[in-house]
Amino acid sequence: MTPRELSQLSFAGALCLMASTTFGAVGDIRRIISPQPGASQHFCAVGLAFDGAALYTNRCSDPLIYRVSPLDGALLASFDPHIPEWPAAMAFDTKRNGLWIGTQNDIGSRVFQCESTGMPIYFWNFDDDSVDLRFVIPHALLNPLNSQRLFSVCFLDGLAYRENDPLIDTDDELWFSDTVGPASHNIGVFRPDGTLVRGIVAMGKGGTVVSNNTGLSLGVDYAYSANNGSGDVFRANMFDDPFVFGQEFLNGIRWEADMECDAVTFSPMHVMWVRSDPQGNPTNDVITAYEVEEGECGAGPPLGACCDPMTVACRNNVSESSCSGTWVQGATCPQVSGCEAHMVVLLDRTGSMNAIRCATGNTRCFDALEAAKMDVDQFLATHSVGSSLAVWTFANAGPVNLTGGFVADAAVAKSTLTALDGVPCSGWTPLAESMCNAVDSMVAAFPSASPDERILAVSSDGEENFSDANCAGPDSMNGDSCVTYDAGSWQKQVCNRIIGNGVAQVRHWGTFGGCEGAAAAGTDTETGLLRGGGVPDAVFFESLATATGGTYLFFEDALPPSTGTPAFGVVGACCLPNGNCQESITEAECAVLGGTHQGENSTCASATGACCLSVGSCQNATTQTACTSMGGTFQGTCAICNAHVAGACCLPDQTCQDGLTPSECDAQKGTHQGGCTECTGEPGECPTPIPTVSEWGVVVMSLLVLGCGTIILGQRRRGPTLP
Repeated sequence: MTPRELSQLSFAGALCLMASTTFGAVGDIRRIISPQPGASQHFCAVGLAFDGAALYTNRCSDPLIYRVSPLDGALLASFDPHIPEWPAAMAFDTKRNGLWIGTQNDIGSRVFQCESTGMPIYFWNFDDDSVDLRFVIPHALLNPLNSQRLFSVCFLDGLAYRENDPLIDTDDELWFSDTVGPASHNIGVFRPDGTLVRGIVAMGKGGTVVSNNTGLSLGVDYAYSANNGSGDVFRANMFDDPFVFGQEFLNGIRWEADMECDAVTFSPMHVMWVRSDPQGNPTNDVITAYEVEEGECGAGPPLGACCDPMTVACRNNVSESSCSGTWVQGATCPQVSGCEAHMVVLLDRTGSMNAIRCATGNTRCFDALEAAKMDVDQFLATHSVGSSLAVWTFANAGPVNLTGGFVADAAVAKSTLTALDGVPCSGWTPLAESMCNAVDSMVAAFPSASPDERILAVSSDGEENFSDANCAGPDSMNGDSCVTYDAGSWQKQVCNRIIGNGVAQVRHWGTFGGCEGAAAAGTDTETGLLRGGGVPDAVFFESLATATGGTYLFFEDALPPSTGTPAFGVVGACCLPNGNCQESITEAECAVLGGTHQGENSTCASATGACCLSVGSCQNATTQTACTSMGGTFQGTCAICNAHVAGACCLPDQTCQDGLTPSECDAQKGTHQGGCTECTGEPGECPTPIPTVSEWGVVVMSLLVLGCGTIILGQRRRGPTLP
């Protein structure tokens, strides 16, 4: 049922139906990426495939195939299939674990030399990295339906693979479409050995032949094709005869090429990736993910959990082809062997942690506690069964083991942290003693584990001032590494104790003076004494992480966090709920702030934002480049359509005012109509408010909302729809 059909239902009948899904309409844009795999921009592109984890692309007059991230288009790898022609349209074969590759067989002399050689179809086998010529489609091969050639231009724009359904057919199929030219309305269906199964004539609504038919992809029920030059994506029931492309979603004026169905990236939502070819124009090619029905892309390649022995960490929902370690189909990370590890979360609860962080408005004490809860979840979710952790805190007399030992239950570990909610930090800092005791406990509990499998996750603002036992000593007045610190200093002793026994993952919470920017050599807020002039904590923590093969992450109080290596999770830009942006922040820290992480190595300058495509059509999570290439108006990085973007506002007197943000509209007690909307001037566009209901009615409605989901009364949105 479409949102349009739901809107025609009564309010009461639609309530729970609307809450049953968070999906939009077929054709809604879910992501736009702009891959630039080469050193320079390239304005001609065609091929696209998806292996369950990454996209494969190629470019005109380029022998290489590029593997890129479906999240942001970042280059993951490049390959040379070593075929005589340049690669064009591609399709991933889940059964054979490889790519079918068509070619650009008319590039160069531009005399259509494939008239004598035909169109070669190659297969790149991922299992043994071999590329073989599987068959050649003769140039003179005719479509049995109209006795016309199946292809003429010899530049393959569409190639799609369909695994056989035993209830329908007997073997797998490859669907083939040419580029713009005399035969562009013809589609050929072949077996993997080159046998022609049938020919198709692409017909549009009203029985007209579809001209300029190019890209091609298959779902479970539909065949998808692009109309090169109009920017439309059409679809037809693949089992119908005649074959009529009677539905479409719009993409603006673009030249569309190859396509691929994706059941994985936005799971459980399925999308159709569509490649837009710049056709030599000085604009980047883009790849757009359009929503299709749930289940339309089938199950996709088998997914499972992957354990990477190099990082002793595990990832879920990974295809076997994208795993460099141990992979188990259908498993989740705790079930995959090879990533067993043990960790002590060592949390600073001393008085200096009460300093306010201007970056968030919270104390270090609060933010560090919230981050520790996420670290517990992430550690046990990304390590094998048999992994365990302990939660320690330290202040005054020394460290306290809150879990009483090592536990394998995240809920148990988090309950000890939750018990600290609302409890202020206090006391002095036995940092050296606490770190050494924690490492000693892991060595004693897991003597046969390797150093990489014993992790000390210390979260502190530093400033040792109270250790009197294990690893106690004076400040080192010299050195910038574990090798050069003064002998006998606490820094040297901590380094010696941890190196070879464990890995230090450090969260360093700000300069000692807090967000007011007190001088580093100022007064110790815990002891009241002047701080020493020894090795800065930032230098010590980072050198310790480096020496043990761990990571160091510094969270500045007054400014956005500086660049660092993540303790847990990738580092990049974070879009905050208020529309502001912070750089060099981990996914976990971004989540603490209620933000949306922009991906590894992202910056605020490159962060996505809202894009006004047309009146009433606002798209979130779009790069400025992609927005401009679509003819849209970028609303700023981190802007969200219904939170920050100006639009029409219906005021209490039923008049409409343009150009108000949601907050500006709220200030006038109006009802915002959505980002990018405009007042139409039509009578009744701002309806009379719904009459007040009784208090009992409010209670009933509230219960319905809690039980079924969110009530949607109306929406001023003009986007892609199905006719």
